[in-house]
Amino acid sequence: MKYKIPRWIDSAFQARFMREDDHFVLDISKTEKQRTILVLDKDTGVEQYSTKWSHGLAQFLELKYRRKISVESLKAVFISNKKFFQRYEHRLYGLTGTLGSENSQSFLSDLYQVNFVDLPTSKKNSFYQLPSQVAIEYNDWLELIAKQTIEQVKQRPVLIICENVEATENICNELIRHNVSPHTIEKYRRDGDNVEERFIKKPASRGDIIIARNKGGRGTDIHVDEQVNRDGGMHVILTYLPENIRVED
Repeated sequence: MKYKIPRWIDSAFQARFMREDDHFVLDISKTEKQRTILVLDKDTGVEQYSTKWSHGLAQFLELKYRRKISVESLKAVFISNKKFFQRYEHRLYGLTGTLGSENSQSFLSDLYQVNFVDLPTSKKNSFYQLPSQVAIEYNDWLELIAKQTIEQVKQRPVLIICENVEATENICNELIRHNVSPHTIEKYRRDGDNVEERFIKKPASRGDIIIARNKGGRGTDIHVDEQVNRDGGMHVILTYLPENIRVED
């Protein structure tokens, strides 16, 4: 067990700096009757009910938040994704819309000896990107988002994509501080919040503000009325820089 001690020490320090509503949420899981630590995938925003951190990190977080201490799981049989797919040798085929950068393609091509072909989308992409804006201080960042939202929502609905649950709350509070009516704001923080269901019944129109944790904003079909399309479509504010190009796209 001595070889694990350095990893446990690293996990203890890591747990100290991990924050609720960012790396994880405290809630009732599907399998437990008490509040437990649910892992959040930072890239997709998915709540991973059956996943736990390894090397004692889950247990140190449970200590930190005074949860029931779970047993560290030990895998008796394990095969990596790399080794699994290499078993197929040259018989690898697949489709993906989120492969990532040229570096990612080059890495996978060298690793699995596969070729890549780009397929055009069924509809022309009407997205265009405005110049980025950067704020150094957190309060300036909140104010910048609020002012941009208030300016754009006069002509079209605004979708604000946030990195975590904490940011959705802070941005919502900042908009209210700028005299935005809470009735015009829709928040989507957790897996159970269905963005699509709300805007199928009543398509988004001018004046609507949608604040969504990254899962709520990506790959979601938010219906807008025809006037919105004529006015240039929905305005999207991405409030953080994802760790890789695939997630950003």
